[in-house]
Amino acid sequence: GEGQLVGVVSKVSQTYCVVSTILDPKVSVSAYEVRTRETGYVSNTTILSESGLIKVSGLSRTTSVTAGGLVCSTGVGGVYPKDLVIGTVKEVKDDDHTISSYLIVEPTLDIKDIEDVLIITGFEGQGVATP
Repeated sequence: GEGQLVGVVSKVSQTYCVVSTILDPKVSVSAYEVRTRETGYVSNTTILSESGLIKVSGLSRTTSVTAGGLVCSTGVGGVYPKDLVIGTVKEVKDDDHTISSYLIVEPTLDIKDIEDVLIITGFEGQGVATP
């Protein structure tokens, strides 16, 4: 999948590397919904991960994001390039423990079945933390 965010390299050896996918609860990515430009961050749970879904937290309780919206990486923090596709909004929910809303996002790729990925080793803005 061209321009899809699969995950981040978490282990490197001389002949292979291991990628922690976007489904992994330890992986955090700043994200935005394309139509509204509203931002949040990937904060997955084990239950959602096992279902092949992603949680994007930190949106305003009055968010105008709707099901079907496209979610991409923001590039903030310089770890992931900007505008890599994360997935499509499946549901918008209010968080019971905070005053924010969150998204349930379905990756555009079947991440559990991926065997090969292209590793990006450098990109414009890499390592640059933005305020």
